[in-house]
Amino acid sequence: MLVPSLQLLLGLLILVVGGEATVKGSLILAQRLRLSPALAGVAIVGFGTSAPELFLSLQAAWKGSGGLASGNILGSNIANVWLIGGLIILFSHLNTKQQAKQPSPLHAIAAGSALLTLAAFAPLGNIPSTWGATLLIPFAIYTYLAFKEATRTHTKASHHKQLPSLKHGILLALGGLVLMLIGSEEVVAGGQTLARNLGVPETLIGLSVLALGTSLPEVVATLVAVRRKALALATGGIFGSTIFNSWLILPLCALVLSLDVEENLPDLILAPVAFALFLLGIKSHKRWRAALGLACILCYILYWGFLAARI
Repeated sequence: MLVPSLQLLLGLLILVVGGEATVKGSLILAQRLRLSPALAGVAIVGFGTSAPELFLSLQAAWKGSGGLASGNILGSNIANVWLIGGLIILFSHLNTKQQAKQPSPLHAIAAGSALLTLAAFAPLGNIPSTWGATLLIPFAIYTYLAFKEATRTHTKASHHKQLPSLKHGILLALGGLVLMLIGSEEVVAGGQTLARNLGVPETLIGLSVLALGTSLPEVVATLVAVRRKALALATGGIFGSTIFNSWLILPLCALVLSLDVEENLPDLILAPVAFALFLLGIKSHKRWRAALGLACILCYILYWGFLAARI
């Protein structure tokens, strides 16, 4: 038990260092490329921190572990909106001006639609390869619209003379993402070993240990962004990660292996509900925000209890 525990601690330390670098680099890139912090969050933090889900889920599907692949993706979506979203809502103190800087409705609508399209597979009990491939179509449409929006809504260039160079921002963001990938891999490896030693089934490992472990980059990046008061960056990261998981990673896994989601039916249905609570939280009046943030986090804790009851 000692070696897996040390892996977990080492992974967490690497994650923190990588999260600091990723957020700092993303903010530099947003200023240098004249992108809004929200769009930088979707593109860099959201898509970049979803890389662990991409690698681990594809590897699991390739090895025939469909339950591990689908459980990882679906569990990560719930962790994104309840755990990470709850942290944003709880620790944010947005005024009206800051709320206007949140990601455009395009990203929120796409993220909600992505979760609803996955929930539509619940009656089937599986995601066939042919149907999985069709989910790549809305992802392509979303990517086109997001790119079009980015070219139309450039922000004003920064006038700070000491602003780091574009190269510096790229190196920081990429280096931070690599460190978070390494850190999350260590956390997941240690967590998997501990879970298997305790006799936890494969699907539940995917929904719990893998899902939380591969969501740690988003958690760390969110906490760093909140500390730096870059809340639009953090919220954009949640939208981007949810879209990436649902409309790209899961379809790619389905192309490799038809995914049986019969054991994941509660998670398929729960994810859109979780997302609706998160949206309510970030759009609510300031006086209700702390309570709704705590509600999201409490729901995630109860969700883990629900997972434990399914063992």
